[in-house]
Amino acid sequence: MTTTVVWMRSEYDRRLHAFDPDKIGSEFAEALCDHSAPVKCLQRTETGTRCYACLLLHGADLADNQGEAAKWAH
Repeated sequence: MTTTVVWMRSEYDRRLHAFDPDKIGSEFAEALCDHSAPVKCLQRTETGTRCYACLLLHGADLADNQGEAAKWAH
């Protein structure tokens, strides 16, 4: 996975999904949660309800990439 994502709203479920920019094809795109849609049915935006699975997967990726720095101090 990648730490950088593009959030786009799908016309299919009206939720924002996280997409790896390197995996957005010319016709289709697949989100971190495996939701896929034609690019013409996706709108790049930061407002709206986000997909919970994409949030969890992206958050886990961020934590993995931060290593020890991501752990909470006690």
